[in-house]
Amino acid sequence: MWALWPCSASLLLMRFAGEGRAPKGIRGRTKPSLALAILRVSLLYFGILLTGAAIFKLMPEGWVAPFNRALAWAVHVVLDGLGVEARRAGATLLVPLPEGKPLVVHMVRHCLGVHSTLGYLALVFSLPAVSLRRRLWWALGGVALLGVANVARTVTTIWAGAKFGLQAFDMLHLTVWRVGLSVLALLLALLFAISIGRRRKSLFLP
Repeated sequence: MWALWPCSASLLLMRFAGEGRAPKGIRGRTKPSLALAILRVSLLYFGILLTGAAIFKLMPEGWVAPFNRALAWAVHVVLDGLGVEARRAGATLLVPLPEGKPLVVHMVRHCLGVHSTLGYLALVFSLPAVSLRRRLWWALGGVALLGVANVARTVTTIWAGAKFGLQAFDMLHLTVWRVGLSVLALLLALLFAISIGRRRKSLFLP
């Protein structure tokens, strides 16, 4: 899925911004190549993505553990509000199942939604000719929204297990939400590309 991000976002950017032809009234500018523009964005995108993923993978467990506990705490608070009698011990939740045995959910670094967030941030910071302020606003807003969505996906997965059993938990955990957060991150990134493209169209196109 990550490989589609730079290409699709770049194509949207070229479509809305008129990239590939010189703006009206500006003479002597070399016509940019669409293929080279997409290649440039793609290389920068994958560079940012792979660097971020490597840093996160090499990060000591002690640095990640507080975020795991924070996620478990937030999920526990919401589950309690929904009437699910879960118990929390650090980053671990124990949830009663209809089958009788408790479901043990331990939050690990892969539960934090970091890979989807990295994909979004990589695209925000790889598209060309965008001000740093605009990038930061979109980065902060996207990270906040993806964080809330990550809590929501964890809550709904555990809630489904508590109400409908282990099969419902596995279906959401292994199928639906495995790609759900990535799809949301991709949509946010495409909205960013479209917003940049529309702004350029109003500035440069007749």
